[in-house]
Amino acid sequence: SSWTYNYNQQVLKYSYSEISNVMLKNMNELYDLLQKNNISLSIAVYPWPGTLKNDVENNKQTILWREFCKNNCKNFYNFMKPFFEISKNKEFYEVYKMFYIENDHHFNELGNKIIADNFLKLYNQK
Repeated sequence: SSWTYNYNQQVLKYSYSEISNVMLKNMNELYDLLQKNNISLSIAVYPWPGTLKNDVENNKQTILWREFCKNNCKNFYNFMKPFFEISKNKEFYEVYKMFYIENDHHFNELGNKIIADNFLKLYNQK
């Protein structure tokens, strides 16, 4: 997740722009394939633990996929906001234990519940 807040070209060997172009190229190819098969595309973004620890709510990942979705997606689901709101004024490890499986970047029951509740709220507004 560090590419959104601490991009290190020396590790990844490519510029941020080059990496972004590869991601967008791949997603455009997916979009084209889905279009050929009459399937719509929706994208969701959510924070990894490092995102909550080191990044901001409106980070590079969110901006990149929100912009992509303006012309290519049926829906864009941004799940950053509820996690950042709950995390305000809390220590990172407390937040990590609250949302994620210990020693993992996958959500625990509460993290999944937050995504499910917010998905249903956004989905029902459409």
